[in-house]
Amino acid sequence: MHVLLTEIVRGGASRISAMGGVKGCELLRFLMTLQKDSPSEASKMAALLQHVAENGILRNEQKCRVLPGTGLFEFKTSGGVRILAFWDEGRLIVCTHGFLKKSQKTPKAELQRGKRLKDEYFAAKAEGRIAFA
Repeated sequence: MHVLLTEIVRGGASRISAMGGVKGCELLRFLMTLQKDSPSEASKMAALLQHVAENGILRNEQKCRVLPGTGLFEFKTSGGVRILAFWDEGRLIVCTHGFLKKSQKTPKAELQRGKRLKDEYFAAKAEGRIAFA
């Protein structure tokens, strides 16, 4: 299976891409639903991603937090919107998926999903199965 990266935003500090495959891109579907259901949260997340692309990862845990032991970090809005991501070489941030967080802790299932997708990405990369949209 090929992994398809779709660039979301590019700035002076980094490129942020969404990870997809044969079933399409979960993150882009999530963002479209978020735009329809909660335009203000969608705008907050878009502004956050743009800021990170232009200026680099924030040192503000209210907006961006490393998830210990996973190799992942999350982009966060105050309304509970989360996007899990990881770094690839250079200045590429790969976003795996998004979700609405309903409790204090990031759900284990979401962490496992993010780690699985990260592993799939690096396996596909090692085999030359990464494509860019």
